[in-house]
Amino acid sequence: MNRNPSARDLLGAVSAWLGKDAPASRFDRAVAANALGMVERELLLRAEADAAASARIAALLGNGADQDALVQAIRSGALPPDDPALLEHLRLTALDALAIDQPRYVHALAEPFTDA
Repeated sequence: MNRNPSARDLLGAVSAWLGKDAPASRFDRAVAANALGMVERELLLRAEADAAASARIAALLGNGADQDALVQAIRSGALPPDDPALLEHLRLTALDALAIDQPRYVHALAEPFTDA
C-alpha cells in the first residue's frame, strides 16, 4: 500500500541530520527517535499489513485485484462506497497505518463500524 514518507525517506532524513555539525536539542533528538521508531515498526509490521490488505481486496473483488482495482471499482460504482466489507477493509487498513505511524493513538476506528 502507499506510504509516505517511506522507511527509506525517514532513514535518509535522520542520517542527513545526524551528519550535520549543528547541536541537537532535546526536541530534535525526540523527532529523530520518533522517525527511527516509525522505521522499526514499518519493518516489523508492513509486510503483514500489506498481505492482510491484499487478502481483503481479493475477497472484495476477486483474486489478482489490487489497490488500483479497488479504487477503480469504487470510482466506477461497481463497489458502493458504503459497502460494509469495504468500510471494514478501510477501517482495518487505517488501523494498520496507525499502528506504524502513531501506535499510541486511540480512536473510534478501533471499534467495528455499525449500522446505527
